[in-house]
Amino acid sequence: MKGSTQEAREFLQHFPEGYSDEIHDYINNTVLLESRYIFTYRKGKQQFGYCTHCHKDFRTEGLKHKGFTVCPKCQSNCRIQASGLGRKFMFDDGYAVFYEKSEVDPTAIIARGIYVYRNYKDDYRKVETSIKLYGLYLFKPGQSQFYANYGWNDSFTERKSVFSLKESFPGTSKFCPRNFIENAVNNTLFQYSTWEDFAFRQCDMTEFFSLFSNYPCIEYLSKMGLKSMVEAKLFGRKTNNAINWRGKTIDKVLKLEKNDIKTIRPHFAELSTSALRLYQLGKKDGSKLSIDEALSIGKELDTVNDLNPILKLRPTNIKKVIKYLRKQLDKDKKKHYYRMSHVLSDWKDYINDCKKLLLDLDNEMVIFPSNLYTAHQNTNKQIKYEANDLLDRHIKNRMNKLKVYEYSDSQFVIRPAASTRELINEGAALNHCVGGYAEDYAYAKTTILLIREKTNQEAPFYTVEVKKGKIKQVRGKGQRLPTKEVQQFIDRFENSVLNRKKSTSGRKTG
Repeated sequence: MKGSTQEAREFLQHFPEGYSDEIHDYINNTVLLESRYIFTYRKGKQQFGYCTHCHKDFRTEGLKHKGFTVCPKCQSNCRIQASGLGRKFMFDDGYAVFYEKSEVDPTAIIARGIYVYRNYKDDYRKVETSIKLYGLYLFKPGQSQFYANYGWNDSFTERKSVFSLKESFPGTSKFCPRNFIENAVNNTLFQYSTWEDFAFRQCDMTEFFSLFSNYPCIEYLSKMGLKSMVEAKLFGRKTNNAINWRGKTIDKVLKLEKNDIKTIRPHFAELSTSALRLYQLGKKDGSKLSIDEALSIGKELDTVNDLNPILKLRPTNIKKVIKYLRKQLDKDKKKHYYRMSHVLSDWKDYINDCKKLLLDLDNEMVIFPSNLYTAHQNTNKQIKYEANDLLDRHIKNRMNKLKVYEYSDSQFVIRPAASTRELINEGAALNHCVGGYAEDYAYAKTTILLIREKTNQEAPFYTVEVKKGKIKQVRGKGQRLPTKEVQQFIDRFENSVLNRKKSTSGRKTG
């Protein structure tokens, strides 16, 4: 084991040497049940068969390759395989997790994740079952540990969290015998974990037993009909901070007074973590959100935690917030928002914008704008303009050096872009992405020049990118390439400005 520390040695003491007869029996008769073949061969005109399960030879009559038959010696259902045909890629495998009691701690249970396989590419009479240990799990009250082997050198490493290795074996059949779990948990706290309720939802139960080891309140929740809370935690779904997983009593676990628990108990079957959290918030701030309201709103709000930055503001409470969300959803009429969660997401972003813009969040008119969508669009624009001020200062500092690119003839004018706003307008008018070049332009990583018709110098016409003294691209409306007249102008600009700039630069450095 990698880094054979004292802790690792103590961990290994929980596990037995080798595998029991029961494990070998399960591997042979369940995991590799379909790995039973009759290989056919001939002596003269007589066909014979060899059974890989009972290792007996016998006469056969016309068994066909890839068919199925029953071995006359051991009565096993077998596949028929012609021994003379290639079997380079013929193998059977499976992954199984076996639970047992700890060898040294009567309160603990262990599990071993084992990969088993048989390879038939060589002599089919000498095929052996190979067993490779990949996972070692230890579960005891208050603690769970997991060591995994990801290679073929038996080097195990402790993982920070406990997880199933099922994804490491795609396309391989998975097994976790129920009777092994029953025997392992007998006379331990784990027998009360309600693991049976989750046995069909968890491939090998390792993540469930890890969860129970650390959060025994799972027993309360499951037995009271709140399995959905456990499932949310178990399968990595949002729990909305609705459960105190380390609570010792049900009122501590549910973060509610006992009288409130009695009130909501008839609704446990339909109670989601969202609804529970909403009900808790209503109790906490005194707005007295009813359980029926919490259940209804909980179906519309995926992540109640998104309410937190809004509820921290002084003039708000959960009931007032919900009323506002509903009003905005109704007012919008599905133009931009389709669910209450969409309104909340936009509102949260709007509040963040207000903080960046130093708006007065003690003012209810700021917190609760009459039209949230319009207000958010407005704060968005302000932030973009504010962010562009810095870029504009850099562009302004470049302008003296960029004057060398100014050029005109009787038809056209070319000049450097004067600001980020001009770049954004240029991209919007010509339907291309030059607005995204603002930062590179501001920091002299590239140069953006604007071509205008001499008779209409305010209207975007063509955009030119110059990099390292060369024209990199020229684009008109909708990425259009230059017309003949525009290209001729560009050629003259290149000869008169860019090539002259190069020769001047050459003389200075020469």
